[in-house]
Amino acid sequence: MAEILGIAAAAVQLTELTVKILSEGYAFLNKAIGAPTEIRQLLTETAALDCLLSRLRDLSQSTNSGSARENALLRLKEIGVFDECHNLLASINQTLASLRKEDGERLRNIAKRLAWPLHVQKAVQESLDRLRRMKETLSTALDTNVAIETKVNQTDWQKVFSWVCPVTHLQTQDTLQDLLSRRHTGTGAWLVESKEFRNWVNDQSEELLWITGLPGAGKSVLCATAVEALPAILSSPNGIMVYFFCSFEEKEKATLHFLMSIAAQFVSRSQRCFNAASERQKSKKGFSLTTSDYVHLVESFMSGYDQVIIVVDALDEVEGMQHKEKEAFVAVLRQLMGRQAEPTIPDDPRRSLGRQKVVGRKIMITSREDAYIRRSLAHDCKCLSWKLDSHHPLQADLEQFVSAELQARIKSNKICLRDLKLAPIIRDQVLRTAGTFLQANLQLDYITATRTDREVRRALQSLPNGLNATYEQILGFALQRYPRRQSELKDILQWLAISLIPLSVENVAEITSIESDDTALEFEAIVTDPYDVVAPLVQLVSYYQTSRHRSHAATIVQMHHATVKEFLTGSDILNTSASMFHFSEVDAHAFAAEKCLQYLAFSDFDREIPKNYKEFEAFLNQYSFLYYAANNWATHLRLYSSSSGKTNMERFYRHMQWFLDPAQSPRKYKIWQYVLEESPSMNATRYSGNPITYAIANDLHVLVDVLLPTLEDMNGYLSDGSTCLIVAAMVGDVELARRLLSMGARVDVPDRMRLLTPLHVAAEEGKEKMVGFLLEHGASPFARSDTGTTPFYRAARSGCTKTIRLLYNAGSEVDAETWDTWTPLMEAVESGHYEAAQLLLSWGADAGNLSKFGFTPLDLASSDLAPLIVEAGGGPGVDRSDERQQAINSVRGRS
Repeated sequence: MAEILGIAAAAVQLTELTVKILSEGYAFLNKAIGAPTEIRQLLTETAALDCLLSRLRDLSQSTNSGSARENALLRLKEIGVFDECHNLLASINQTLASLRKEDGERLRNIAKRLAWPLHVQKAVQESLDRLRRMKETLSTALDTNVAIETKVNQTDWQKVFSWVCPVTHLQTQDTLQDLLSRRHTGTGAWLVESKEFRNWVNDQSEELLWITGLPGAGKSVLCATAVEALPAILSSPNGIMVYFFCSFEEKEKATLHFLMSIAAQFVSRSQRCFNAASERQKSKKGFSLTTSDYVHLVESFMSGYDQVIIVVDALDEVEGMQHKEKEAFVAVLRQLMGRQAEPTIPDDPRRSLGRQKVVGRKIMITSREDAYIRRSLAHDCKCLSWKLDSHHPLQADLEQFVSAELQARIKSNKICLRDLKLAPIIRDQVLRTAGTFLQANLQLDYITATRTDREVRRALQSLPNGLNATYEQILGFALQRYPRRQSELKDILQWLAISLIPLSVENVAEITSIESDDTALEFEAIVTDPYDVVAPLVQLVSYYQTSRHRSHAATIVQMHHATVKEFLTGSDILNTSASMFHFSEVDAHAFAAEKCLQYLAFSDFDREIPKNYKEFEAFLNQYSFLYYAANNWATHLRLYSSSSGKTNMERFYRHMQWFLDPAQSPRKYKIWQYVLEESPSMNATRYSGNPITYAIANDLHVLVDVLLPTLEDMNGYLSDGSTCLIVAAMVGDVELARRLLSMGARVDVPDRMRLLTPLHVAAEEGKEKMVGFLLEHGASPFARSDTGTTPFYRAARSGCTKTIRLLYNAGSEVDAETWDTWTPLMEAVESGHYEAAQLLLSWGADAGNLSKFGFTPLDLASSDLAPLIVEAGGGPGVDRSDERQQAINSVRGRS
């Protein structure tokens, strides 16, 4: 054990040395004139080594004992890796010192400024070679250890990770890699190497860094550069950086997807966070987390770190149809930036005995100038604002981009020039007329379409002025070249503008082959090469490869930039020659909903469900659009109907008999359910047992209106044992609950399986408004489920203090016991709800309650909650080891 502790100390010393080298190295680069390019590579490799050393440090400090882990660490020590690493870093530090000295002499001697001495360049190159060998050694050792742990825990890991981040189309890592792959060498270095940025990261000054700029100004690439560099810049060895790239394609769930993504990043990097998520999954019994749940979970992750930086790109592109998504996103950011930490789950329980720990939290965002963000976020905290403009260092990045991109196109013969003297003319003209990376790239695309030097010269004289003029010209060329495909091209643009998850090229090819009167999928109508479908719009779209599109690799197609969608759906296009491509978001959602429903009604799906998973995967590969249609038709329909009212609903109903009356097409309905089961989210299938249940859960009032009259009894049980009022209570639909009560629904009818009343389920889901509504209409706070739980007990499980207060004020018993003498306090403590437990104790909850199997609140408490329980008089339970397994099963199986 002593040797392992020695290794941990050595790892900490090595990381401190790498931080010193990186700090001084980048400071040197800022001042040095003509420094060898290898120096930047040296610092990049040092940063990568720092990441490996941090992983090694975490491994050596892990509280999980294991011979494999210890053997791997001891083996590294035996072969002298730590000594060699220290010598290497000391050598690099000495090399940098000599470079600083050499730079001073060069500044004093003008004749020596032209070149660095060969011995300096040789020393840098030798250090580079040694660094790379050291990285390879450490990577091999770490990967071996990870492989051992993965073999043991792979099933549990995947189960928890998929529960934390169930939305498989989240492309955070893909987006980062795509941006970095398109970045030209040196782009954004001015930001991460600047004194202002590094001071912001590590000083206790500004909480928020807000970088603003025009559309296409390179904010996303700049953000990716920061994400890449930040791990090496963090001053605390117990620090972490997480990131998220917003997308205009996110319609309503950007906030939830953001929380899912960063939660997954915490879980993937920390055993502590993984353990916390695993326990939370058990307490939720596998059901999905709400936005509020995710916030509490992420804050519990954050509180175990001394330094947390959250990076969010393109926040201005978050905007739901109801214009509330950005508000929700900003509200979450404000909460995460708060100085008061949520319950901590430390790696070592001795590190924290309460809630006094303050976390260093900072947020970096990029966006266009946005009045709401400025008013609601920037003005409410200490903010460092950074505006990108033509006088900014970013201009040098733009010049480098245009030069490099132009040369690459000439070299690959995409731009063919007879007279190479045209190249600098093209570069200068593009730089004069294009103020952003996006416009420069589009203008180069415009020139790329030419075939002769004369056409190039003419193109330079007529470069479109501004993005809208550029988009108009691109659409005009597409229509001129493919006049018979106008309708198809508009359909493609609509799909790319409002798709709820990224579409593959195969998806687009399949859905655009469908005509309005088709009743089955005509495979002969699908183009052989799916890329041909999008080819006319190639200047408006971009592709990227992903391995996370369902179960296989795929090529995703998306609009090149948010401004393309803004042009197509805005009013400016109406005054252009491209006006025939205009559409509103509402109409586009109607179009998508109708196509999805038409697809699901195809006779192809009037068949038995596949016999096994392999057969089912082959089935989904054959019908590539089925997964999208099954999972997203309801959202498209809701977004249309909630914005337009109930006009022209027949266009949808004619494709919905399989859903409205499953008895007529039971096999189609089962195929749809079976596809939903493939969604990682349990909520996808949770409500699909009955059409009206699904309609209520998805806020489809237009379908509820159709289905309610078909019910014989408003209090009758649906196929899953619930009632309409219970489902409405579960999702918090107060207006529907009011309507159901007026139609004869009784407020306290419990479900058939667990005897849970609407008040029970609303309390457990934390639906404060619904709980208040049900209490006002006579719901009993004393109702008991089959296991003896009260609504108050269920509220304690959710941790929603507002709901708990409502039920307490209604007369709920604070210590109401279940069949096994479990209390609301024990439920709150087991679920890790600090505020709820604190509130219950303030009302006199029994901190020493002993359950049937010998448990007390203290036995269930985390290190964060334990002091609270002890202070209230709680102590350990009774040793009943022979009944322990029965007790554990009782806790896990409690309904």
